[in-house]
Amino acid sequence: MKKILFLSLLIFTSALVACTGEKVADPIYEGRNLNIAVIGEFPDVRENNIHFEKITFDSWSTNNYDAIFISEENLAEAAKIENVQTYKKSDIPVFFLNTKASHIPFMELEHPLSYDEVAKQMNNEQDPIAGLFYVGEEGYNAWTFSYPVVDSQLQTSDIKSVYSAVFTVIQDNF
Repeated sequence: MKKILFLSLLIFTSALVACTGEKVADPIYEGRNLNIAVIGEFPDVRENNIHFEKITFDSWSTNNYDAIFISEENLAEAAKIENVQTYKKSDIPVFFLNTKASHIPFMELEHPLSYDEVAKQMNNEQDPIAGLFYVGEEGYNAWTFSYPVVDSQLQTSDIKSVYSAVFTVIQDNF
């Protein structure tokens, strides 16, 4: 019951935030060069100062990276408890691409749900990227990145703008 109430509250809050204002496309990220490890396919971005390097869950390393991206085809595996434990020990943020479940299945919870279970309940289509960074034993920072809204219309074709916002968060916080 608590899980259903928690997920319902999260969905309601996301919907409320999405409806509260107009957002224009994010400007292109022009900050420092970023090195990002990727489990899965490299995202298509408009920036030239972003370097991607492919890794796997088995070769997980945070050395020399500013963040880790996990692509959509790897999200079910990313939600497995052994991987969640890895995020908790990470000294860099992890971002989940094209997630329909926000960051919920990638957190250490008392009664965890699989990615597919959470995605089915939430079916979040407006926030394609979620990020997570554990702070100490009990805390964490989490981010969700929404598609831009122009003239009250969700710009789902503008994923590159969403990536620019992610890069800015990485630069500003890590």
